[in-house]
Amino acid sequence: VLRARRQVAGAAATPRRPWDGSTRASSYHSAVAWGPGLTPGTARLYWAGTTTRRCGGDLRVAVAWSDNAGKTWSRLRVLRSTPAWVGGMPDITVDGNPGSVGYGTVWVAYNYPLANGRGSGLRVVASADRGRTWRDIGVPRAVAPAGFPATWRFGYRIRTGPDGSAVVSWYRADLKR
Repeated sequence: VLRARRQVAGAAATPRRPWDGSTRASSYHSAVAWGPGLTPGTARLYWAGTTTRRCGGDLRVAVAWSDNAGKTWSRLRVLRSTPAWVGGMPDITVDGNPGSVGYGTVWVAYNYPLANGRGSGLRVVASADRGRTWRDIGVPRAVAPAGFPATWRFGYRIRTGPDGSAVVSWYRADLKR
């Protein structure tokens, strides 16, 4: 459980929640994953969540990490590639297989709204440098079957395979209206 730390007079605030100290607030869903730390024998905790500006709006998925089991957090990294859908439901995983070519790579999957309210798309982003920079992995939108103009994919779960690849599963609903 993450809790806000009380401010002690004259002491600097310690970010106890991933979004503390940013201009954003947590909104809706979030996920956590453990991965290898920066030095052998250590671990890093990653958090991915749907966030919004403190005054509302601009839903985006953001990521932060902690090298001390959540006592303090890195600066929030807002993934700007696409806005999140209101039910963004991000999921996060880390390649923890030391024998993998992608060892330490962090993967995030989330929903984003398609144009004209015709469904939601899958966005996958990856960080090969343990969260400092992120690369958007292009995933084509799902093609709706004839007679079903709206295709919704959501509830993503992402995990790494033994070779370092990312495997994503989801629920899909094709709607006539």
